[in-house]
Amino acid sequence: MFRTLHLWVKAMLAMGLLVFMVGVLLTASNLRIMEDLIRKAEMKELEAHLKAISNRIATENRIAETMSVLVANMPLAQEKFDAGDRAALSDQFLPGFKVLAKNYDVEQFQFHTPPAISFLRLHKPEKYGDDLSSFRNTVVITNETKKPTRGLEGGVAGLGTR
Repeated sequence: MFRTLHLWVKAMLAMGLLVFMVGVLLTASNLRIMEDLIRKAEMKELEAHLKAISNRIATENRIAETMSVLVANMPLAQEKFDAGDRAALSDQFLPGFKVLAKNYDVEQFQFHTPPAISFLRLHKPEKYGDDLSSFRNTVVITNETKKPTRGLEGGVAGLGTR
């Protein structure tokens, strides 16, 4: 079939095939480049979200630590805790906790005795005395070192900043 075609027709077919092949190669190359750009943009976006989440967790941890340091340094709180007076601690902190829960989404407020025994849960005052040391590592570390410890921990009610 190609033997009977004129030379200029053969040249045009060859040029057409060459243009087609170049188009296919350029399209494939451009698609690969676009996929790489999209992947890099997605990774950059994910990294930005990860950084924002990490910063938010760090902020929440700092707020939790700040509140615990404030409470731990209140002479009346120290006195009532040392005396084992759950009722007095509840009377002192429950009204404030209710405001924090309602207006600031604070879900828990607890006092612990070493190593991590629940002494008073303002969010569940009827439940106390259980040993949380198997999963409340920040409480255990704080009670051992007598220094503030921050972290994100899982518990019965899910993840929380400590």
